Amino acid sequence: MKEKITKNKTKARMRKFKRKEKKSAWLLFLKKYKLHVLILVILLISIAIVLVVRQPTATSPYNPIMPAKSIEIGDIVTVAYKTMYENETVIESGNFTFVAGRGYVIKGIDNAVIGMKEGEKKRILVTPEEGYGTYDEKKIIYYPLVRKINRTLPISLQDFEDFFNSTPIVGETYQASGMPWPIRVLNVTDNTVIVSHEPEDNISINQSYGVEIVRKTDKNIIVTLIPRIGARIQTYLGIMTVKSANSTHIALDLNHPFAGKTLLFDIKVLSIEKYNKTAESKRI
Repeated sequence: MKEKITKNKTKARMRKFKRKEKKSAWLLFLKKYKLHVLILVILLISIAIVLVVRQPTATSPYNPIMPAKSIEIGDIVTVAYKTMYENETVIESGNFTFVAGRGYVIKGIDNAVIGMKEGEKKRILVTPEEGYGTYDEKKIIYYPLVRKINRTLPISLQDFEDFFNSTPIVGETYQASGMPWPIRVLNVTDNTVIVSHEPEDNISINQSYGVEIVRKTDKNIIVTLIPRIGARIQTYLGIMTVKSANSTHIALDLNHPFAGKTLLFDIKVLSIEKYNKTAESKRI
């Protein structure tokens, strides 16, 4: 029994010795190669830090946030707009596309949209100077309500044939598309055709600017206008507005309807198509 106990103690001492021996060997290794171990540890820590830093974030170069486009001169812009008087009474609204900064819209809008971004809203106060101009009384033209037209008139043979696509025959009537009444050929010479207006008597013709009453005599056609105040008329001078009328004349206004008015505009940028300077230079 005593011998068995002695053997067990001997084994325990051997295990303890081996553990001390292993620990001593590890300490000797660390002591001998401590610089190398330190460098290895630093390297591992550095790699870990780099891996953490390189993780994609909202602002990293691996997952960048693209800056919102803003309007610059030359960009094609689509806006939703609402036009109002100063008291906020709405005049009109809709969508409109234009090239920014190039004078395609009034100055007040053209300047205000520069720098705006998609989805951005803005209320703009536009004065007459930056809008539709000041009101000019000299742009009012007075036109007679009653016109007297000769029933007969000469036209060239070539013009007649081009307009009616036909050869004139004396006594025949002709009416081309868009003519309010027919004409009758009275005489034909080598180069001239004499024609006569042949409207029905006392007829009414609806026009965008009012109603014309047509009467005829042996020598004349008399056209009397019943004007529609506020109507817009396309003329060779531009678009005019029927401003007012008296017993003899109507006043046709060449000023823009918003001339002299300060206006409010609510706008929202719907889209921006960036100006391609490279493509533009290639076209030049």
